[in-house]
Amino acid sequence: MPRAGGAGPTLKRPRRTPEQIVALLREIEMAVDRSDFLRAHGISRRTYFRWKARLAGTKPLDRALMGRLREENARLRALVAEQAMQLHTIERTLGESRRPARSSRRAIPS
Repeated sequence: MPRAGGAGPTLKRPRRTPEQIVALLREIEMAVDRSDFLRAHGISRRTYFRWKARLAGTKPLDRALMGRLREENARLRALVAEQAMQLHTIERTLGESRRPARSSRRAIPS
């Protein structure tokens, strides 16, 4: 898939969990040269500062709560999808049974 600038294929970036991000932030803070560390791990400066603003001050309890909320969100999304499928099936079934029967009579030509 070409980039917007047309400079070759784009690479799919790995999605990291909040726990992985916090671990990376700790490693970056201990690194001698932050730029080399970021480059070695394929992390842009913009991403680093966004992660730092969002997750650097979170406590382990906050991260555990985020994990539970993420799981609950996934469960609720699956439930909504299942209900939407059931509703679609019901509407389709009712739609077929409400169609008027085709009359076998033909209009009498005048």
